[in-house]
Amino acid sequence: MTQTFKILILPGDGIGPEVMTEAVKVLKAFETPQRKFELRQELIGGCSIDAHGKPVTDDVKQAALNSDAVLFAAVGGPKWDNARRGLDGPEGGLLQLRKAMDIYANLRPCSSTSPSSSIAKEFSPFRQDVIEGVDFVVVRENCGGAYFGRKIEEETYAMDEWGYSEAEIQRVTRLSAEVALRHNPPWPVISLDKANVLASSRLWRRVVDKTMTAEYPQVKLVHQLADSASLILATNPRSLNGVILADNTFGDMISDQAGSIVGTLGVLPSASLNGLPGDKTLKTRPYGLYEPTHGSAPTIAGQNIANPVAMILCVALMFRYSLSMEAEAQRVEDAVRKVLDSGLRTPDLGGKAGTNEVGDAIVSAVSKDSSSTLNMPTKERETPPPTPNPEKLERSPTPPAIERTAPFLQPASPPVRPTSTEQPTWAGSCTLRLENLEAQTSKTKKELMRSIAQDICATFTCIAKHAEAGNLEDQHTDVIDNVIKMIRDTDVKSRHRLEKRGRRLRKERDWLRMKHRKMGREIDEFSLLYRKKVRDLIVALREQNHEVEQLRAERELLLAKIHEDSALASDAVDKETDVDGEFEIDTEKV
Repeated sequence: MTQTFKILILPGDGIGPEVMTEAVKVLKAFETPQRKFELRQELIGGCSIDAHGKPVTDDVKQAALNSDAVLFAAVGGPKWDNARRGLDGPEGGLLQLRKAMDIYANLRPCSSTSPSSSIAKEFSPFRQDVIEGVDFVVVRENCGGAYFGRKIEEETYAMDEWGYSEAEIQRVTRLSAEVALRHNPPWPVISLDKANVLASSRLWRRVVDKTMTAEYPQVKLVHQLADSASLILATNPRSLNGVILADNTFGDMISDQAGSIVGTLGVLPSASLNGLPGDKTLKTRPYGLYEPTHGSAPTIAGQNIANPVAMILCVALMFRYSLSMEAEAQRVEDAVRKVLDSGLRTPDLGGKAGTNEVGDAIVSAVSKDSSSTLNMPTKERETPPPTPNPEKLERSPTPPAIERTAPFLQPASPPVRPTSTEQPTWAGSCTLRLENLEAQTSKTKKELMRSIAQDICATFTCIAKHAEAGNLEDQHTDVIDNVIKMIRDTDVKSRHRLEKRGRRLRKERDWLRMKHRKMGREIDEFSLLYRKKVRDLIVALREQNHEVEQLRAERELLLAKIHEDSALASDAVDKETDVDGEFEIDTEKV
């Protein structure tokens, strides 16, 4: 039965069609009679504006929802810079598509060894000792913030609304924590914000802190201001190893800056998802849009010098997260690594090869890898590797590290227990049981300690029985005797240290008691003085009130006296008034 995957191809603008052509070549190399890829190519960005008057049509949005995955290259260019902005511009096509698919999380891995350690060594602007060991994933919120907020653009004023809801922050926080848990031990989550100046960042910090504390207590959470994180990325990038969680704006900036670790954005892919594979909380099937982190680079478009590696690695991410083809994803990554290490590179990486040459070389490497696997005899493929001889293994202080082809977002493999012929030879191998101890609960720790204690007792009992039976002599058990002596000496030393510490603590206790008594006496004296002053103030207040009452009485007497004097003066004036006018003769009548 043939399995068919529907893939939507969106080349876009600039160098997009060139790099997409090479990615499709690699994709087609994995077709078999049992597996087919049904490709549908559509317009987006500036070319869609020219053809349809809008950066993305409703048909393209619906095609994305009906596809198993979307491969997107790049959009934009100077042709449309001044004509259209925001959601109506070329970049708006990608933003609208993200919103329609609800792919709220953009994952951008960055490692000094991916896709090839030789790239970072040769082309990174940083010293090798600065970037060595760098390994992190930027999880950028993809559907909110300033990119999608309300906008005002006038001649002398412009505004972008930078808003987030609690639900938007919660879901991207949960995805970041799940990414961290796919590593053993779990990676820390480093949340970027500007909570010191932005209200949206203060909400971001509160929600992230609340979600991680309640749902992922085993994952370490670090809050970091976005501007200082940018400085750290340029000076000590290893300290940011883990999952870097950021909103749309800060995530866009920090992920582009991360390109300097490997020397170029031309080799970094990204995946935009609405959830991780196997997420049971999803109400729809997982949607994935895969795009390189570089832009449309219109200045080199059509010259056959664009780097197709990031676009081809997007095919690997698509295999891994949307099509459940992990083996094929690793084959693509291995092929890219082989080609880059061989020296066949585009000019941005110091080579002279064209875009199509690099693409053809990767297709050839994939095909050779496939043919070598298919042509391998059945018995040879099924025969497990020979068991190593324990006597020839070199002793090392720690067990050998396991190299992962794709270190980001892979489920942690369970530890392999050695067989009877594969006994661990490194010192302290029992301590492996104590790995990731900080992530365990108190009850689990107690059970683990009890189990280890029982194992130790059983081991010593077994050694004693073998010694009694004559299977072990003194020369064999000298090491055990030394361990017992060391434990006893340690116990004596510990007891002496505890006694010394106890004496010091008792002295401190006595000093604190004396200090407490002295402070108690001072408080009592102060209390007495305070009560005396309060009583004096009450007495003085009463005396003042009495004086006020006397003054009021005197005032009333004075007012009465004034009224009385005023009345007498008025009567005296009336008696002295001339009343001739009352008897004035009317001369006109006479």
